[in-house]
Formats: sequence, C-alpha cells, structure tokens
Amino acid sequence: MNLLKRTWMPLLLAITVAGCAAGDVDVLESQLRDQEDAISQLQHQLASAKANMRAAQAETDTLRTQLAQQGQPPAVLAEQAQVLFRVERIELHKYMTGGLDKDGLPGDDAMTVLLIPQDQDGELLKVPGGIHIDLFDMTLPEDQQKIGTYDFSPAQVQQAWHSGFFGSGIMLELPLHNPPHSSKVTLHADLATADGREFHATGQFRVTPPDTANIAADPRPTTESSPQMFPDKGPLVPGYVDEDDQQPVIPSGFEQQQPPAGVPTSNNWTEQTRPTWR
Repeated sequence: MNLLKRTWMPLLLAITVAGCAAGDVDVLESQLRDQEDAISQLQHQLASAKANMRAAQAETDTLRTQLAQQGQPPAVLAEQAQVLFRVERIELHKYMTGGLDKDGLPGDDAMTVLLIPQDQDGELLKVPGGIHIDLFDMTLPEDQQKIGTYDFSPAQVQQAWHSGFFGSGIMLELPLHNPPHSSKVTLHADLATADGREFHATGQFRVTPPDTANIAADPRPTTESSPQMFPDKGPLVPGYVDEDDQQPVIPSGFEQQQPPAGVPTSNNWTEQTRPTWR
C-alpha cells in the first residue's frame, strides 16, 4: 500500500501542475488577443484622423487661394499657420535681458530684451505677431513707476529674430528715455499673434542707473591723508624751553634734588668707577 502511494502521488502532482500551466497560457493568449484588437482600432482611428487633417489642410489652402485671387491676402500665411497654432507661452531670457550702455557715459541708456516663444514642450517657435512692452521702476511713487512703453509691429518683430550661441528668439532694444533710479526694473511683455491670441511674460532685470554709475566712477575721498611737506623754519624749539640757555624751565616744586655728598652718580663717575659689561 505504501509503495502504491509513493508511485501515484508524484504522477498526480505533475498532472495538477500541468493543468495550472495550461490555464495560465489560455489567460495570456486571451489578453494578447485583446491588446491586438485595441492596437488595430487605434491604428484605424489614427489613419482616419490623418485623412481628415489632409482634407482640412486642402480646404484651407483652397480658401487662401480664392482670397488671394480676389485681392484679399490671408491673415496668416500657410507656412506660418503650422507654427502659429503650436505656441503656448513666451519667456524672457534671464541672461540676455538687461541694461545696455551705448553712449559710453555713466549709466545704462538702453535695455536689450530677448523674448522666446515656445510650444508646450519648450521648443522655440518663430511666431509672427506684434509685441507691447511696459517698463517699471517699482521704487518710485505709484504714479511715476512706469518709465517706458514700447510697441513693435509684426514686421519689426520678424526683422528682430535673433539666433545665437547663448540664446535665440526675438531680440529687441529699448531706449531708456527716463532712466530708472533703482538697479532693478520690472519688464512686462505682451505678444499678440495673428490669430488673435495674447501671451504675457513678466520679469525683473538689472540695469545701471546714472546715479549709481556716477558714484562708482567718482568715489568719495577716503579719510586717509597723504604726507604733507612744511616749509623749513629752523630748528623746532618747544615753547617751554628757555631760548637763552636751551635749558628746560622746571616748574616750581619740581626742581631736581642733588644727592648727598659721597654718593656715586653718573655725574661723578671716573674711569675706574664707570660700570662696564662683563
């Protein structure tokens, strides 16, 4: 009996494991079929969306052609539309926006601004549109804080495109007709695209006001004085010295007392009694 148990138990265990494995394979095959069906549906939807986009693009091109034939230029060019509808935000370059000294005099007399249009992934876009900029010195009284207003047309913005090693975007120059009093100014920029949308960016940037530049160029004198030469007026004689015998005048009560006779002092030393180093 024990021998029979030892023979059939391993066989029964092997059959059970094989059945479980077969069940797992069936489940995996079912999940794989479901995923293949989902992928097929997504591919069909993608193909349909691409076809609709091509049809819409063809219709847009046809409408633009008709407008051009009627002498009405389209508001947005075909090559601009692909970029225009991707823009999501604008940023101000923090290193290439700031004060500019053009005239060589103390203080900045202009500002450079690098404005960067971007899509949702942060990619740079060359977007057509007009730009409005307001410049503020927040340390001034409220009614005097705005120190500059600047407007740039879409044509000016297109010509101001800059591509460089440290940054690319719309590079603008703002003359400072009203120089700020503070070393930091607040700049607010608005970009109005051809499709009617507006994007805003605000930042604080460093400038060198004329007052600060003057202080740096002409520092206050220090308290240290240089040596002065006085005219030669002969030997300097203290006021309390008697000019007749050049002997100091001793105040009464402070006369020098003479030592008793026989007491050796430096006044009565001889060659034999003079102390020497040993």
